[in-house]
Amino acid sequence: MICFSLVKAESISNKTYAIVISGISKEPEDMEAKKTAIAGLEEFFIENNYVINETFEVLSAENADNKKSTKANIEKVMDNFKSKLKKEDKFIFYYTGMSNIVGQKLRLNLPGEDITHEQLAVLFQDIKASSILVVLDCPASGIAIEALSGKGRIIICSCMDTELYSTKFSDFFVPALNNPKADLDEDGKNSILEIFTLTAKHLEQWYRQRQLFSTETPLLDDNGDGKGSKEPWRYMLDFKDGLSASEFFF
Repeated sequence: MICFSLVKAESISNKTYAIVISGISKEPEDMEAKKTAIAGLEEFFIENNYVINETFEVLSAENADNKKSTKANIEKVMDNFKSKLKKEDKFIFYYTGMSNIVGQKLRLNLPGEDITHEQLAVLFQDIKASSILVVLDCPASGIAIEALSGKGRIIICSCMDTELYSTKFSDFFVPALNNPKADLDEDGKNSILEIFTLTAKHLEQWYRQRQLFSTETPLLDDNGDGKGSKEPWRYMLDFKDGLSASEFFF
């Protein structure tokens, strides 16, 4: 059994590599929400010392030059990280922004050329890290699970492939990272499964309180079968996804 954990970067020789990406957002309100999410992720990783400068990269549609979230820059950062990653290291990929489906391919909407989920899967092929977390917060992201799934990987998507509207997943996922209420088993730490569970709960409440039809169903895959689960917290009953996510700690 592979045990997933994230511990402070300064305390051990093992390292955590993370790339956080924000794509294009068409609506001003959505754009501000994504900026807040990116800032929250950056604060979480850096202030908790989970990463160091050389193992952490933030690419945004609003940035310039080599910090802009273009396809070329994503490939460059991924290639750089892959050249350094070791088996005992951890790798985190987080995307939030718009996307669409063209020809059964998810396209992450970036400044300039988009990147498809199939192209993303190719970039993940040579990663040596045995612990990989991928979060795709964008419309229809669930279509990417099959291509990205694999041993040692936790894939989280904000939507099923049929859900095509803007998402609010990161609005709740990022605050849940440090929220004591996510610690459902009261062991003093939040697993990625507990964070996902609290996020799904808050999303459901948000839509219900506003009497809106929910347009996003978060999915999690961590057993390598390429199929996301809506309720991975039931892994002890369903014997499906959830076990590895329950052992992945920040």
